[in-house]
Amino acid sequence: MNRPLPALFALVSFVLAIRAAAAAQMDTPDAIDTIQVTATRTATALLDTPASVSIVTGDQLRARMATDLRTALSMLAGVEISPGGDAGPAGSVPALWGLREFDAFLLVVDGIPWGGAFNPALTTLDLHNVDRIEVLRGAAPVMYGATSFVGVIHVIHLPAGEATDRIDLSVGGVPENPGDLAASVSRALPEIGSWQQSIGADVERRRFADELAGTERGHVLYRAGGQLGGGKTTIDVDLNLLRQDPTSPYPRVADGLDPNIDTDANFHPADARIDENRLHLSLGHLRESALGKWTSTFAVSRTDADVVRGYLAEGCGNVPVFTDNACGHAQDRKVTDLYFDTHLETVLAERVTLVWGIDEIFGIGEQQARIFSYTVDPVRGNDAPASGNVPELEANDLEVERNFFGAYGELNWKPVESLNLFAGLRLNHTEETREGEELPGGPMPSRQHQTNTEPSGSIGIAWKLSSTADLAITLFADYRDTFKSAAVDFGPEAEADILDPETGHSAEIGVKSNWFGGRLGIDVSAFDMTMQNLVVPQNVNGSPGLVNAGTLYLQGGEAETSWQATDTTTIYFAYAHHELRFGDYERLFDGIPTQLRGNALELAPDDTGSIGFEFAPPSGPFFSASYAYTGERFLNKRNTSVAGSFSVLDASIGYRFDHWQVSLAGRNLTDARDPESESELGDGQYYRMPARTIGLTVSLNL
Repeated sequence: MNRPLPALFALVSFVLAIRAAAAAQMDTPDAIDTIQVTATRTATALLDTPASVSIVTGDQLRARMATDLRTALSMLAGVEISPGGDAGPAGSVPALWGLREFDAFLLVVDGIPWGGAFNPALTTLDLHNVDRIEVLRGAAPVMYGATSFVGVIHVIHLPAGEATDRIDLSVGGVPENPGDLAASVSRALPEIGSWQQSIGADVERRRFADELAGTERGHVLYRAGGQLGGGKTTIDVDLNLLRQDPTSPYPRVADGLDPNIDTDANFHPADARIDENRLHLSLGHLRESALGKWTSTFAVSRTDADVVRGYLAEGCGNVPVFTDNACGHAQDRKVTDLYFDTHLETVLAERVTLVWGIDEIFGIGEQQARIFSYTVDPVRGNDAPASGNVPELEANDLEVERNFFGAYGELNWKPVESLNLFAGLRLNHTEETREGEELPGGPMPSRQHQTNTEPSGSIGIAWKLSSTADLAITLFADYRDTFKSAAVDFGPEAEADILDPETGHSAEIGVKSNWFGGRLGIDVSAFDMTMQNLVVPQNVNGSPGLVNAGTLYLQGGEAETSWQATDTTTIYFAYAHHELRFGDYERLFDGIPTQLRGNALELAPDDTGSIGFEFAPPSGPFFSASYAYTGERFLNKRNTSVAGSFSVLDASIGYRFDHWQVSLAGRNLTDARDPESESELGDGQYYRMPARTIGLTVSLNL
């Protein structure tokens, strides 16, 4: 396997370290102690946290002109974000520790699990007015229990009363099909007594190289906070209206994607859509009590979705003789999520603190779907009929109710100033009920109920070898044991089967360091994780579905460097080597049992890396660029179809005046169109990287 870029990255990292040492001799600022809250629920310095955590600040996002998750996290080690996917072109499929499973990670927004008891609500994620993004690698078995498995992405917006106070106006798009328009405003509003408030609003329209695909979105976030009930109370209201015309996945042949199909073909019905309306309300309260700082949070969200889509297929539903070449489905889906958490931060002794509490995530999902088949041009698409103009093959109802309850406690003990010990335990109780029914006149409704009561926990140590303004070094190690309820597949079928929970245990070691007063940061870590009952997509009785896949071994190492060369210039480097291999997993291929032990998980490259820089002075010219490399990976579990490596280049340039700025940003300037995520609609089908886009933005400071 040809791997020239990892060696290049290592060489560049070495040169940067030498140059950083030279720069530090000229100007050494005060050390900066970066704080995270995701891993522990309390403000803890990164160097004191026994886990691999990265932070991207809001200023860094704005310097990169980043409004999507891929661009925002492109310079973090081992974090891969694939745009689009089955959720639509507004969505994305993250991979952490190499695992690209759409619900293996947890998305948290302002302390709330975003998507609740079901799947991460990535299509409604907003990156305007962000204070920072925290990325925790590995499970969070104590604080989030059965919802987090290989990582947490926590997006934290500026608090009530604070805002970037700016207006952004953008135009651009794919050079062959321009038409992107976007506008956003964030503003701190006048105080009302002790209450602070702020608002952010944005609208956007996006077009793609596939002329039938696009998105339109309107979003408003209102935040308020003030003194009430003897403490600080916060209120968030988030409204998201999303309209998507989806892109298509592309089928695989023996040695890659089918070369006879146009790169931007669209096989959906003429009236294809993924339309969502989501309303979210959250309330928070923080007060001092006799047992310590007491924090409570309650949130409720409601999502209504109207979906029509299709895909190339060799079968559809229960049709005995299939004469069409595409299968479609129309869905009306309603999801309601509730979240509650209350916990205390109790100081037991001078160097001993206990965070303890309970939380609950409750969700109800209802879906009515109908399945139909149709014929479409197998090379280009574009001539498909509307879903209402073809006969219905079958219809079904699906109802899902999920309840995740946990009681948890995490003890932090500092026997000496240089040593931090964390030990946490959680008792998880999960209940799930699914009921599926074929309509009309189908078999009796199928119903399943599953209850699990399982402990999870972690233990970690962070040992500061040095803690001076010029050099801070921390060694850390942790062990985590967790389980996660299997994903709910809101697909075309009303499958009531509840899969076995995924379980995993992992060990991680690493070193975190800040050099020259914080100008140079170098983090290196290695992990080993074993998963049981991995959930994977598979063709089930001729229809897309999910199954448990036995054992998966995850091993790897990651290195991340940031160097503040000057007060206005920062250079980044990241590299990750991951190996994801099946253990005992036997599967039928063409009716033949095949043992997959030792095979690599599909779409999991062994090597990824990135290098980038930002030049962001308060006035005058500014620019940024990042280059991300993805190594070879397999497209199938038998490892017979190989996808070559590819690279993505992003860049932006602009000029800041006293009260406004103008900038030009290019995304995927290499125009890489490689397969980067797998569809669960059709067997062996994949989404490509979106085409190159260029956008012009004018920003006004209010």
